[in-house]
Amino acid sequence: MKKIEKLLFASFLSAELLTAQTDSTLEYFPFHPGDTWQYKTQVSIPYPPTYYETYTIVTVGNDTLMPNGKIYRRMNRFEPMFGDGFYRIDSTTACVYKYDGTTQEILTDSLKATAGDQWEMGHFRCDSIYTDSLFSTRTTLKAFVMPVIPYPIYFHFAKGFGLVYYSMSEENWVYPVSDSYVTTLVYAKINGHESGTLVSVKENRDVKPKKFLLEQNYPNPFNPSTTIRYELPKTDFATLKIFDLLGREIAIVVNEEQNAGSHSVEFSTMTLSSGMYFYTLHVGNFTTTKRMMLLK
Repeated sequence: MKKIEKLLFASFLSAELLTAQTDSTLEYFPFHPGDTWQYKTQVSIPYPPTYYETYTIVTVGNDTLMPNGKIYRRMNRFEPMFGDGFYRIDSTTACVYKYDGTTQEILTDSLKATAGDQWEMGHFRCDSIYTDSLFSTRTTLKAFVMPVIPYPIYFHFAKGFGLVYYSMSEENWVYPVSDSYVTTLVYAKINGHESGTLVSVKENRDVKPKKFLLEQNYPNPFNPSTTIRYELPKTDFATLKIFDLLGREIAIVVNEEQNAGSHSVEFSTMTLSSGMYFYTLHVGNFTTTKRMMLLK
């Protein structure tokens, strides 16, 4: 009985640490159950000339105790490099972690980082800290960058609001230009307090991808698993294969007819050695390849 009481107490204590957010640094990532954000993403494709806007709702769920003994909350983060999953904040270090489904965690954000700080082997960097007005409120923001080549990914966190800006570019596989995606916060409900204007569902545009797109896997380098995302403008038979440096086929990750839209798949390996690998998406007459690094 005492053992059960200790476990319950530990769970209660973890929940308190998760929700207290007494450190003002944690305000850069509000994480109360029910917190809600709405983002507007502006998509610009130079060739063929295409522009559209789409809206995304992000919410924080309730406490969930995972097998590793830690408490997380589900959050449907829309960023390709993070995405849906269960997250928690370490109240001591102000680090945000994503549960990877086993006993491990992935460090996604370092809220205490100051200008010039890097983490996760240099995959992330805090570029600057500045002040600005957001929804008529003066606040402090931290600008972060994921310096991937050739197109870095930028994301800004505002104290009291969380993620307020996110931008990325993707290579256009037909023309020597880049397609851009710029996301900004339009509405937030933090701990019951509302800011901005919530866009109704009717205003949200359900737009299918205009072209084939294969994104850079994340994380990269990876060990032992990574996520590959891609977009299909029409329903078709798709294959996604992994190859080594000599062009030998290592694995077939996808081999089926898929609907138009965005897709993601996880590639995991415990047997391959460190090194460079390639993943190729083939759909109809479209074929494209990107590189990824396995680092053990």
